[in-house]
Amino acid sequence: MNKTALVNHIARQSKYTATPLTRLQVRWVITTLFESMSDELTTPGNRVSIEDFGIWECRVLKNKNHGHLTSNDGIQRRPTSEQNVITFRTSKRLRAMLK
Repeated sequence: MNKTALVNHIARQSKYTATPLTRLQVRWVITTLFESMSDELTTPGNRVSIEDFGIWECRVLKNKNHGHLTSNDGIQRRPTSEQNVITFRTSKRLRAMLK
């Protein structure tokens, strides 16, 4: 499911509520949600938790140092041994639904 399909699905489901939402309103909410999550996950150690769905967490992955890299101009550079990685863990409820 992509963003457009998600917007259409939520807009269709909201027709059955007291205050239906337009596609434009749903798109704004989804865009704001993902921007907020992205802002939070750009800093190592931060996490986003959605109950009954899962947890996204930004971690620092430390790799082994592999020596020096020599570029075309002859300068030796040491590659970074740290890398930010975003991990996702499913909730127990979602894990049970997948079994």
